[in-house]
Amino acid sequence: MSKYRLVASDLDGTLLNSKGKLSPENHSAITQMAERGVYFVPSSGRTLEEIPAEIRDHEQIRYIIHSDGAVVYDKLTGDRIDLTMSHEASMKLLEILWEYDTDLSVRYEGRSYVDDDTNHDDFHRYHRMSDAYRIFVYQTNHSVEQFRSFCRSMDRIEMICAFFHRDDEMAECRRRLLQMDEYMVAASEPYNLEIYSRDAGKGEALLRLAERLGLDRSQTIAVGDSPNDRNMLECAGLGLAMENADDAIRELSDEVACHHDQHIAKYLLEKYL
Repeated sequence: MSKYRLVASDLDGTLLNSKGKLSPENHSAITQMAERGVYFVPSSGRTLEEIPAEIRDHEQIRYIIHSDGAVVYDKLTGDRIDLTMSHEASMKLLEILWEYDTDLSVRYEGRSYVDDDTNHDDFHRYHRMSDAYRIFVYQTNHSVEQFRSFCRSMDRIEMICAFFHRDDEMAECRRRLLQMDEYMVAASEPYNLEIYSRDAGKGEALLRLAERLGLDRSQTIAVGDSPNDRNMLECAGLGLAMENADDAIRELSDEVACHHDQHIAKYLLEKYL
C-alpha cells in the first residue's frame, strides 16, 4: 500500500480539464483510489454549491474543502470543520473593501452572494472580471437586494472575493489586509483578491482533515495551479504543481505534474498510489 492516504486537489486548472469537466479517466481514478484506501478531497475556492455535481455527487468522494479552506464538509454526516471568519472580523473586512472601487461576492453557508444592483456585464467588465468568471457568476451566484445590509446580517462568513478596477487600489488593499492579524489573502484571477480567516486556507484545512482522519502530514499529497493553492502545496507531505501552473507555484512545489488536460487523478494514481 502507498504511504499516501489523502490527496487534496484543486479544481479549476487542475482536476477539471479545459472544458471545465471531470474526465472519465479522472472519475475512474478517484474510484480506484478509494478502493486502495486513499481519500480524494476536492479543494476549491468555490462554495459547496458551486462544486460541479459530477464531483460533489461522486460516490467515492466523502470530504470537500471549499471556500479556500474556510470549510471542510463531510458529505456522509453533514459535519463541518469550520474555519470561517468571526462576525467582527468579517465586518471590519467589508468596511475596508467598501472604501475601494470593487465588485464583491460574499461566500456564506456554502453559497455565494452578489449585489443585485451591480450584477450586470458593464459593472463586471469595468472591474476586469474575466469572461469565464463572469459566466460562472451568472450561473451560480445568488443576487440579493440591499446587499450591504444583507452582508452585515451574516455571521461566520467563509470568504469574500473582490475584483478591482485599479491596480494601485488592489495593491494598497492587499498590503493593508496582510498587515492585519485576522486575514489571509489569495487570488484565483489577475484582478481579484480572495480574503478569508487567517485560521483558514486550503493548507490548514488539509492538515485539520488529516488530523481528524488520524493521518500524518507525510501521508498527504496536494496538487494545484494557482496562488490560492500555495499554502496547500506547502503544507502537504508532497506538493505538486500542474504543468500549466503559475511560475511561482511551480517553483515552490516539490515536483511538477501533468497538464490539466492529461487527467491528474489518473496521473497521481499511476505514479504515487
